[in-house]
Amino acid sequence: MGEVLMLILVFAIFFVVILGVPTILLWRLGQWFHRRNHLWAARISQAFLLCFILFWIIGIYSFFFPFDSEFEQEFENLTGLSFPASGEIVKGKESGLDLGGDYFVDARVKVDAADYQRLLHSLHADPTFQTNVSSQDTTVVGNALCTSCDRSALIKPCTFSKNDISKGEYQSISFLPDHRTIIFHRRQE
Repeated sequence: MGEVLMLILVFAIFFVVILGVPTILLWRLGQWFHRRNHLWAARISQAFLLCFILFWIIGIYSFFFPFDSEFEQEFENLTGLSFPASGEIVKGKESGLDLGGDYFVDARVKVDAADYQRLLHSLHADPTFQTNVSSQDTTVVGNALCTSCDRSALIKPCTFSKNDISKGEYQSISFLPDHRTIIFHRRQE
């Protein structure tokens, strides 16, 4: 319990130093310029103060409520493909700061049928991804089950994974049977 309180105290001091000191200094600088009748300098100081405060508000907000662009970037990092133009992040969740170093991101993406098929075929052809076949999912056709020479005709909705156990990184991307929804997941321990 003492370690947690010490950690909270360290974070409180960190926030006071990072947020409080510059805010107070910029406020005092603006007042000083105003008292000396340097109105243009006082306004510039106030503008810097406003920008500083807005920067931290947006930063803290995006930490707790990630922007869609962050999920789009995760998608591109995971697949190596650009985020589809028709793509829309329906739901997303990110773990944020974890003192143990664990990190996860999950997102559900809606795309049109053409982008869905293009992404499905691209990942199926990518040798870095492994197709997951489960006994519960009867719609999955894995690489081992495809026996014809033209395997692209046999591709059905499924889950692809790319794991690096030595780094503790587990990644997957699932194509749902509605032919419009993609779910991707990345977990790093």
